[in-house]
Amino acid sequence: MVETIPTETDHTSEPNAATSQHEGHEHHEGHDHAGHEHHDHEHHHDAPATNPECTREISIDIPADVVTKEEDALVEQYRRHAKVPGFRQGKVPATIIRRRYAANLREELVEKLLPRYFQEEAQKQGLSPISRPEISEATVEVGKPWHFKATFEIFPVLEVHDYDRVTVEKPVVTVTDEQFEEEIKRFRENFARHEDVTEDRGLTDGDWAKVSFEGWFKPGEGDAVEPADKPAHTQKERFLEIGGEDLFSLIGNNLRGAKKDETRKFEVTYPSDFRWDKVAGKTLDYTATVNAIQQKIVPEITDEQVQQVSQTSKTVEEFRTEFREHLLKSRQHEAERESKNKLVDILVDRYEFPIPETLVQRQLDTRIERGLRALAYQGMKEEDMRKLDFQRLRAGQRDGAIREVKASLILDSIAETEKIEVSSEELDQELLRLAQSTRETPEALRKRLEENGTLGSIRERIRTEKTIDMLYNKVTAA
Repeated sequence: MVETIPTETDHTSEPNAATSQHEGHEHHEGHDHAGHEHHDHEHHHDAPATNPECTREISIDIPADVVTKEEDALVEQYRRHAKVPGFRQGKVPATIIRRRYAANLREELVEKLLPRYFQEEAQKQGLSPISRPEISEATVEVGKPWHFKATFEIFPVLEVHDYDRVTVEKPVVTVTDEQFEEEIKRFRENFARHEDVTEDRGLTDGDWAKVSFEGWFKPGEGDAVEPADKPAHTQKERFLEIGGEDLFSLIGNNLRGAKKDETRKFEVTYPSDFRWDKVAGKTLDYTATVNAIQQKIVPEITDEQVQQVSQTSKTVEEFRTEFREHLLKSRQHEAERESKNKLVDILVDRYEFPIPETLVQRQLDTRIERGLRALAYQGMKEEDMRKLDFQRLRAGQRDGAIREVKASLILDSIAETEKIEVSSEELDQELLRLAQSTRETPEALRKRLEENGTLGSIRERIRTEKTIDMLYNKVTAA
């Protein structure tokens, strides 16, 4: 069975996937950093191959006098702190320091000088690297100029024209009386209660049964580690909804018509993709006893209930009007969100340009991390996550990551063309909203985002959303 992790692409809420500097604008990885919690899993990839169309190579030369000057200063630092047998601290000759710590000195000099000269040469050639440079052909000799070659990726050149001439469906949303009453029924479920069934009757769909049961694997069905003298699946006085759709529905389906205190024997064959791996694809023999039968009572809405949940409505009639307006707005928002996603998909399919592998790998990291958070929320244990085939997961997520990177680059290009920016007030408003969800003060949230370097991603997400809104308002309805 192919492993999958939950993913959901929504262009209207994704921050830009691109990370680095590009024509004066910051770009950050495509995930929500506010309240983000990393999971320490070994799903990192080796240094990715670069896209040749986005790859550049530059030569870096560091003058011999600069190397000598920096080396002399570094040797002096070593002399002050080095402890060498036969010499007092601070009195070790420079020649001994150079010989004894040659490898350390060279490593520190490279770490200090190479980034500086790499950046200067890249800027001189008008290049903005978006990946860590791969260094080759290093020539590092005492008393001579140092020479390196650096290979890295840059942003592609985009020609995004006529983006306002695309068409997209802009659906007209309505709420029928039937849809409205169905949502009102769901709302009434919040006030439902369960009462014991007193009449002598069997279980029907919608009833809740308190059931005690044991399930045993058919001969040859259980794993070798399963004890043969214990049931594989057992519960005491577990409430099941008859006709429900939870993990126990296959058991409940066999209890239709059963009365209180009745015991039934039956077998259940679980599908191979069942959510509980232990029984997936296997057959169990069950013995189940109905301990009690309850029915769910869903009351009509009262003025008192309305006043508990609404800040504006006081009566049922007022609430029904408010609820219908809210339902319409919610469906309009959802329909608009879907249309905006379709609009971005059209743009992604419309324009072709090379995609830097660096950005693809970053977005894959984002998608995998997002999926792991979803699995953790669903209850998957840390040790089980470590067993996932991350190479296969990354391969399965690759097409989606490429499209997200393309969308990010296209929208960023359009934002620059349209001169779309994010004001301080807009950023403050978003931080206030996020602070309410993370239960922090806006000041504390801003400080945390500034410290971990992710405040820019929030600004970029707002900018992306403004760009999509602008496009949606400009384009013609299909």
